Amino acid sequence: MDIAINVLLYCRSGMRSKTAARQLARGGYSHLAHLQGGLGSWSGKLVQ
Repeated sequence: MDIAINVLLYCRSGMRSKTAARQLARGGYSHLAHLQGGLGSWSGKLVQ
């Protein structure tokens, strides 16, 4: 995977995505974002 791409991570509570972002940053990724609070704090519409 190209480490220069933008990556958005999310999970239910935000904890796993935060951990994954840290691990990816250690691997050289620099354009990372995670949904703080996870999908539980998302106020927008969820579409499957």
